Amino acid sequence: MNTINNTYKRIITRVLSGEASAAEKERLNLWLSGSEEHRRFYEQYKRIWELEPETHVDAEFNTQQALHNVLQSIEVAENATKHGVQSERRFFISSPQKLYWLSGVAAAFLILITTSLFFFLRSPQAEMLALVADQRDAVFTLDDGSQVHLRAGASLHYPKTFNDKKRPVRLDGSAFFEVEKDEQRPFVITTDQATIEVLGTSFFVESKDDLVSVYVSEGSVRLQSIHRNGPGTIISKGESGTLVYDQQQIFVSRLENMNFLAWRTGSLVFQNEPLSKVFSALAETYKINVIAPEEVMNLQLTGRFQDETPENILKSIGLVFGLDVAKTNDEYIVRPENEGLNDNEPEQP
Repeated sequence: MNTINNTYKRIITRVLSGEASAAEKERLNLWLSGSEEHRRFYEQYKRIWELEPETHVDAEFNTQQALHNVLQSIEVAENATKHGVQSERRFFISSPQKLYWLSGVAAAFLILITTSLFFFLRSPQAEMLALVADQRDAVFTLDDGSQVHLRAGASLHYPKTFNDKKRPVRLDGSAFFEVEKDEQRPFVITTDQATIEVLGTSFFVESKDDLVSVYVSEGSVRLQSIHRNGPGTIISKGESGTLVYDQQQIFVSRLENMNFLAWRTGSLVFQNEPLSKVFSALAETYKINVIAPEEVMNLQLTGRFQDETPENILKSIGLVFGLDVAKTNDEYIVRPENEGLNDNEPEQP
């Protein structure tokens, strides 16, 4: 079970609950076609999901908690089978009008005949909420007053009300956090491979398939792999920390600039930076792709851009260095002027 990436477990939950986007459905189909183990897991998961009583239309149900419950049930069933032990569970579904109580013994018996699995639904006290920035960046304020700036495509899951011990959230994608200070309740962010703990600070988290990076603009955070015990690594103001999953190592470095926040501040600053890094910053900020030969990539730029479009920035760079810039969809081609553009190539922006 632990070999299945948590990202796909959540996508399956969203697909089965009817909340998945077209991109998520396509991603799931590709994942299913890649492995027999993936297909078996999906069918197993789907059978459990379909055990939800359809007649209880007034019952509360939460897909994020359902994910947790289904996965917990699979783990419990596998452990029980491994040790030759069968457990008894009872569960209930509550709503303002009715209280349904079901015996887990009969349900587990039916499930064990075909899948050796069973599950129980959540209690209403564990309600989870989800924030999603689908097509564009979005800003949200949490129950404790903390602000979350989600990048497009990112999502955040969190409890409706934080408890008196900590403030846990789960992040998929990238986001900038402005956390309200509360020394009694640490703010804890979980990704697929890491936890980030803070008391009150401002920082940017970028979660990818192979690494997670934290850029701290105020205060400090603790970055730790979920696979290692210990105190973790402190990332202070003006530093970045990156956990590389396959190495299980955290690398800390000084921030050269604040361009990682340009998507939010509109400010890009370069000091003798090669155009390879400039184009990389533009790609991260505007979600575009810039293609150029090595001789162009090695040119160095010093400059500041505030609230400019990528087209205007590239035009300015072209004027400084004598470069041609052509655009097709979200891709830009930059080359020396003396190379020219063929008639079949895209026009300049």
